[in-house]
Amino acid sequence: MKRIWTLRAVPTIFALALVFLPSCRFSDPRTIAVIPQTTGFSLWEAEHAGAEAAALETGYRLYWNAPTREDDVEHQIQIVDRAVRDGDRGLILAPDQSLALITPVRRAIARGIHTVIVGSPLSIPPGKDLAYILNNDEETGRIVALRMGKILGGKGSVAIIGINPDVTAILVQVRAFESTLRQLLPGIHIIERRPRPYNAAEAVQVASEILEAHADLNAIWALTAVEAGGAFVALQTSHKAEQVKLVGCEQDLDLIAHVRGGQMDSVVIENTYQMGYQAVMLLAQEARGEPVALETKLEPTLVTRENVDAPEVQQQFSQRWNYRH
Repeated sequence: MKRIWTLRAVPTIFALALVFLPSCRFSDPRTIAVIPQTTGFSLWEAEHAGAEAAALETGYRLYWNAPTREDDVEHQIQIVDRAVRDGDRGLILAPDQSLALITPVRRAIARGIHTVIVGSPLSIPPGKDLAYILNNDEETGRIVALRMGKILGGKGSVAIIGINPDVTAILVQVRAFESTLRQLLPGIHIIERRPRPYNAAEAVQVASEILEAHADLNAIWALTAVEAGGAFVALQTSHKAEQVKLVGCEQDLDLIAHVRGGQMDSVVIENTYQMGYQAVMLLAQEARGEPVALETKLEPTLVTRENVDAPEVQQQFSQRWNYRH
């Protein structure tokens, strides 16, 4: 018996379509999937703005999606695999973990999806269909060490919060920091090295424990915005903000406001705006058959109260898609 669709069935069909549409999208050869570590952080919103600015120039469409938490690696893998299944023109990924994302990225490359890794590198060499646009992590560690030397007068004790063994970029930064202290600032000693807290509340607790355990602590280096925010709250609560200097990383807008107001010494930021912009432009150049750089390193910037409102600094955490390059 032949099935006939009637008008009475239309509302039901439409309702079912609404249920399934959010979880799927149609393949488009002009789509680039951009997958940051997480959504909602200023660090990656700047990348989003840079990628959208380049997409406007090149005519590409972006599919922007990521986990809501940096530690939700499984969700990030699922989003990468979806981009592979949908046959997107390109993939721009800031991996949550250096090891777990290797296999999904290899699957993308095997399907011929041109891939650009930003943020933290993977242990896959660049080559056909794979390029890197990264922060100069060695320079980040060196900048922080030299800043500590300046604000502490070459002597004192430092705690490091947020060491994550699953993120190569973090480990490189810490090694460069330690190396610079040994070579140039032997009077500064690291008295605490703490792993990455799971959330903001735990970051406050970890910083508070360090402050209580070390009355002679002179400075804290917080490796991400979460740890920096927790350390800031702990310092304000304990009334030690004048005694213990705080240097953070990542262009979180709250941290930038603390630097501008003088409640926090400084923040070292990655140029994620340019990461997003250059990654889309690279994929566009590759599509035209033009030669592209397989590895690019962007220099980090030390943001202090003196330069926080400089145009070249403001551009690095801009969320304007139409920013002129």
